[in-house]
Amino acid sequence: MGGWKLEVFRMACYVSFPLMAMFLFSRPELFKDQVIEARKRYHPPPNPERDELIRQLKERERLRRETEVLEQMSHFQTKQKDSNAS
Repeated sequence: MGGWKLEVFRMACYVSFPLMAMFLFSRPELFKDQVIEARKRYHPPPNPERDELIRQLKERERLRRETEVLEQMSHFQTKQKDSNAS
């Protein structure tokens, strides 16, 4: 067996390897271009026409869901009235 000196060396390697990798590969200048491109892709500049279309789509979908729920509720209520009447 190697003894305590070998164990200390192994532990130092286990700790230092991830720290050195983090230090070497987490520098901002390495990823600056990719970050800028990702920001442009995922957060495009404001477009009033597109924003208005999205707002209209949301409103239309909200109204569709609302009417669907109201129809289901009225259908359920009529079923309850019919079952109570019999």
